[in-house]
Amino acid sequence: ALCAIGDIDAAKAICGEGDARRFPINNLTANMLLEISLSDASTDPRQLAADATRMVSDGFTPSLRLFSQLVNTLWFRGGANLALSAYENLLAAGVPASVGLLLKVVQLRLRSSNRRLALDAFETACDRLRSIDVGRLYLDDKSMLGLMELLIDQKGIYAALRAFEFLQGLPINQSSLPYGLMIEHLINSSLFDRAHSLIRKVVQNDICVSSQGAKVSSRYFLLTSTVSDAVNFLRYLHRTDSLWNVDVATVDSVLLRCVEARRMADFKWICEVMAKYKLIVPVWVRAVDRFAPSNGYVLLEMVRAILLNVDRKSAAAVTLL
Repeated sequence: ALCAIGDIDAAKAICGEGDARRFPINNLTANMLLEISLSDASTDPRQLAADATRMVSDGFTPSLRLFSQLVNTLWFRGGANLALSAYENLLAAGVPASVGLLLKVVQLRLRSSNRRLALDAFETACDRLRSIDVGRLYLDDKSMLGLMELLIDQKGIYAALRAFEFLQGLPINQSSLPYGLMIEHLINSSLFDRAHSLIRKVVQNDICVSSQGAKVSSRYFLLTSTVSDAVNFLRYLHRTDSLWNVDVATVDSVLLRCVEARRMADFKWICEVMAKYKLIVPVWVRAVDRFAPSNGYVLLEMVRAILLNVDRKSAAAVTLL
């Protein structure tokens, strides 16, 4: 508790130092001394790593929490290489690692010169997770993305998909999973049913996807799904501030499908929302060319929706004229 609030001097006074130690050395007190060293910002990181190694060689075992804290502290104070070296030394000596530490090692490996080793740490973590119940897990967005990219590159889309589906079932923040990357690669690999399933999940749960994922998803989903699903997908992109990723041809196609299906409320909503995007003028150019010859009512509804939802109405009117 004293270490947690930063009162290192009081913690040292309780334990004593050197010849003045107040307790016999056993596994419990060895962990107490390690915790003090970890909490003391003045401790040199290399000395900290050496102390932990010596503790293990003396026959004592750091707790799961302190082993994880050791690697994390060495990472921030001494860099990834020192943290990984200490991890490997203690692991080789038989010190058990928690799932959280294994996931941290995945992060470290992904930032190292030999990124492929991250897959070994990830597979070990997955094996452990299949046999235990865990609370909340954490792996940052960048590491999740790097891990999936590495799996796709080294083992292929099917191995990456199995790993992704496994991660989906864990108590992990779903928004940190790279849904956009997986959807993009599934579509590019012609695994359309799997891609469709993931797209539905992100829409139902308002999970943000990457810019490229949104672009690829919109081109595929908006043109292959029903009109209702296509409009719902646009509404999802609007809710997650991703609508700007949709290309002009796709919006034009959805507008036409709304008109053909006589879904004018959806048509007007798309016009109103797209009017707020300054770079979307080509949409109106294509729409005018499409509707002007034979569908004056639709054209007037579009113009009305646009002019009611733009700030510079005169400039918009000139553009439409």
